[in-house]
Amino acid sequence: MKYFILYLSLFLSFQIYAEENPNIIKIFATMIPNSGSFVAISDKARGRLLKTENSFKADRISVLAETFKTENSLRDSHLHKFISGGSELPNPRIDIINLTGKENKATATIVINGVKKDIQIDYIEKTDYVEATLNLKTSDFKLEAPSYLGVGVSEDVKVEIKYFWEVL
Repeated sequence: MKYFILYLSLFLSFQIYAEENPNIIKIFATMIPNSGSFVAISDKARGRLLKTENSFKADRISVLAETFKTENSLRDSHLHKFISGGSELPNPRIDIINLTGKENKATATIVINGVKKDIQIDYIEKTDYVEATLNLKTSDFKLEAPSYLGVGVSEDVKVEIKYFWEVL
């Protein structure tokens, strides 16, 4: 019984820490023609980013499309369909797989709409997390430029990531 209580208290403390320190992924998009921009934010990214003495690695970091939110529910719905390429995938998501990093440079494969692309990531290591910025082209992932009532979105998007790491 003692061990069960110890295990339960450790588990709950990790859960509380995880809720206080969410991993955040932001997608910045510019609307065309010159009609502003928006940010879609998810704090539901999952996967373990592991830190060794001087490097980072992750097998898979995933975020479901439906977890991205803007300040407009109609835009959210369109964004979720856009990330899946309009297909009826059961759980459309963005995956970063096989990530390895050292000295503020990382390589990984990003998977969007079932399309894989090798990427280079510059990151900054903070006290217990890393910050990274990616610039992506939606056409690289076979995503058609979305348009609604004559307003579209540029194919160039910026992605900012704040991800907490664990010591290996």
